[in-house]
Amino acid sequence: MRDLGRLAALLEARDRSRLAALKAREDERQAQLQALEAARADRARTATAKDAARRVGADLRWERWLAGRTEALRREILALRIEAEAARAALARSWGRRDAAEFLARQEARARQAARLRRLEREG
Repeated sequence: MRDLGRLAALLEARDRSRLAALKAREDERQAQLQALEAARADRARTATAKDAARRVGADLRWERWLAGRTEALRREILALRIEAEAARAALARSWGRRDAAEFLARQEARARQAARLRRLEREG
């Protein structure tokens, strides 16, 4: 029964670690998205009609790249959130298994203790 408890605890730790890794990746993508949005806002604030980049069209290419990258990051964040939801469900199952294994181990320990007491009563 102890092995079952250890296995259940390992599986729970694995699932908890997976969820934490997904959350870290999502946080990283969110930071990248915020940086892009800040760059866009900064560029909009400082751009003028006389700006050389705007006159040669580089500004439009940068805006298109920025829009594409922003959309890609949003899709990736959404995919990570979906994956994290599945990881949360797996963590809940592994937590339940660990809890059940601990309950069974306690029950087994109580049964052994009761058997020991009965044996002592018979012998004594």
